[in-house]
Amino acid sequence: MSPADEALDVIKYEECNVNDFVIVESGEAEKWKAKIIKKVEGRLRVRWLREWTPSCAEEDVGETDLYEWDPHDANDIEVANLIEIGPCLFHKVSRPSFEPAGQVFCCDATCAGRCVVTTKRKVQSTPGLIKTKKERKTNPVPDGFVEWEQNVIAESLSRDIDSNPFDYINLRQSSGVPESRPLYEKTTCECNIVVPQLKERLALESLNVNKIHAFSDGECPSKAIKCGRIPHALAVRRVENKGYGIFARENIEKGAYLFEYVGEIISKNEASDREIKYAENRQFYLHDIHGKKNHPSYERYVIDPTTKGNIARMLNHSCVPNVTTIEIAASEDSLMDFNGKPSLVPRVVFFAVSDIKVGEELCIDYVPKRDAAAMRKELVCYCGNPKVGEANATCRVSFIYSFQRFSHTLSDARLRAQGWIF
Repeated sequence: MSPADEALDVIKYEECNVNDFVIVESGEAEKWKAKIIKKVEGRLRVRWLREWTPSCAEEDVGETDLYEWDPHDANDIEVANLIEIGPCLFHKVSRPSFEPAGQVFCCDATCAGRCVVTTKRKVQSTPGLIKTKKERKTNPVPDGFVEWEQNVIAESLSRDIDSNPFDYINLRQSSGVPESRPLYEKTTCECNIVVPQLKERLALESLNVNKIHAFSDGECPSKAIKCGRIPHALAVRRVENKGYGIFARENIEKGAYLFEYVGEIISKNEASDREIKYAENRQFYLHDIHGKKNHPSYERYVIDPTTKGNIARMLNHSCVPNVTTIEIAASEDSLMDFNGKPSLVPRVVFFAVSDIKVGEELCIDYVPKRDAAAMRKELVCYCGNPKVGEANATCRVSFIYSFQRFSHTLSDARLRAQGWIF
């Protein structure tokens, strides 16, 4: 990749507005919070926020995630130090039976609906900024459905799936030890890591971190990934000829973060041993992780959600997919611990590559850029798109539907050795 391709879009001075709230890099785990009060010759004058402290015993009622103005003088800061910006990163606190003295603010990302916002905030329409969150219209939970995790429901428990039951987990595991996860408010945004790949997948001329947040209705994808959050309401139900599939319970915007591919992290050798047994049971869920060359994790690991996994395990194929896979390399700031040992294994995550409407199935392309003629084992594809001979044909027809080990993560040599391609 050329240096030009690696260049990342950043927050620009002209995108900053007076009265926008900002998160500022502090060099520590806890980032600074502030509000822009003036633009000064390329720099931003900000008024700082600090954690709120009750002023009397009556106010000390256990309320958390609140902030107040710092009495120190305002400061001028560089735009390059901004991590996030937007008029709605914070709002005035409005919680039932809680009336603190003075101006107290709540962080929108951690509010979780505890505040009742009675007035609409006016937001400037400057491109690239985080805007007021849209009202989310979510389909009601159908009778008989159960919750797998927050925002994820299904027709039955994962252990009761008709074919290939599994234990539902939302944290990767290594040797049976689950990965640790930080609190959302203690994490930092690293969405710049995602920019180059997502920009290419969405075929956009430009993309920056703020736009990535806007795609997910203000949610920071990198924070959601680190904390194991699934931002959008989804449902798992039966699909004719496919077993089970994932369906949207709300409208999802193109470019939005969806979820991570979660399972056991195992070595390539262990994966090869397990694959023999899995193939006999027609279980094809192993996902190779490439990593970067000259990195300790390069071509060493595989994610196995066969017996322990999350909702990503239920993704079906489509020749016209609305979901894409992105591999995110682990940075020093985002390493997660397995029983005190840091994980260098990259993450496999999914983003929407087109607008997804309520009730629409989420699908990926199991064999992207591979022509059906190159496949040795053929079964009819059930993606539902127009087939050869029909108008606007997009389905490749001769597709190995049971081949759920995503072949775009495997080399041609491995596919050929396994008999999938000529």
